[in-house]
Amino acid sequence: MLKRFIQTTAQTMEKRLITVEKAKSGRAKCRRCASKIEKGETRVGVKGWIAGRQAIMWQKPDCFSKGMEFAKAKSSRGKCKITGEQFTKGEDQLVFTVHNSRIAIKLSAVGSALEEVQSITTIRMEDVEGFENLEESSVSVLKNSLSGSSNTKKRPVEEDPVQEEETPTPKKKKAKKASASKKIPVTEREILK
Repeated sequence: MLKRFIQTTAQTMEKRLITVEKAKSGRAKCRRCASKIEKGETRVGVKGWIAGRQAIMWQKPDCFSKGMEFAKAKSSRGKCKITGEQFTKGEDQLVFTVHNSRIAIKLSAVGSALEEVQSITTIRMEDVEGFENLEESSVSVLKNSLSGSSNTKKRPVEEDPVQEEETPTPKKKKAKKASASKKIPVTEREILK
């Protein structure tokens, strides 16, 4: 029973783009202000690519809200990181900037993406950069998305949620010993052949 709960929780967190939790150790640094996140301090994690692999990039809640902006999709090649739907060129989107990653989501998915963050801090969408440039229809989609999120009350952050472990780096292969049957080159001329 407990194993099934842990697997279900891990699968839910795997699909979640933004995670809120108390810091498990004091080793992480905020990816925006570069200050240390102390053990037990509330932090916001955003999944993204860093150093060639997918990882959770941690930020302080205040720094997280500073990294949000509304922008227009530059092309129709990108997809929403929550719904997986294709963007159309010029479509309004919410972009999270973490470290050197830009993560874009559709305005209809903002409520579900920010649900956990809104439970620990209040983010006024009117204060987010680029809000004044949104079209009237985009503002109504955004308001519907935010009003549709089920958790609007502030709640305490879980002390130790189950989290997907980071993928370990592959181990180096050991060099194979030359067998006696293989001919080992002796002279420079044999090496160049």
